[in-house]
Amino acid sequence: DVFGKAQTLDEPIVTLVMSGTMIYWNAMLSFLPQIADRTEPLDVPSLNNAKAKEFVGRRIAYAQGRIDTFDPDAFDVYPFSDDSINVINTAARGNPRDIRMLARGCQQVAAENFRKNSDPTVDKEIASLVCQAYATILGEVK
Repeated sequence: DVFGKAQTLDEPIVTLVMSGTMIYWNAMLSFLPQIADRTEPLDVPSLNNAKAKEFVGRRIAYAQGRIDTFDPDAFDVYPFSDDSINVINTAARGNPRDIRMLARGCQQVAAENFRKNSDPTVDKEIASLVCQAYATILGEVK
């Protein structure tokens, strides 16, 4: 109320972003059909290896406080190797959420290696081991 008069807003007060699969979307609509008028689905395509590398590079730049100066034409993904990014992306099937999860797992293994031998590199071997471990865990959950 503004001075005792009710007003309607032209713009939404809140924008809510939800992520999920089309199966989840359809299930939600079956329980809440009124939400269809208020939502807009957005399909995010799978990332190819170059885009996955950029995704990881942006995450690293953000963590280092350098996201404002990130250059998509000249960036580094250290401590990840290019081969490790390709292994992670293949295992994640280009899904950014899974790329992030697998990269985090690789960082944990690399941190342990760093403690033992002062080498923080995430190479193809580490990426393969982490991806296999996650595939086993996820297979048991299904």
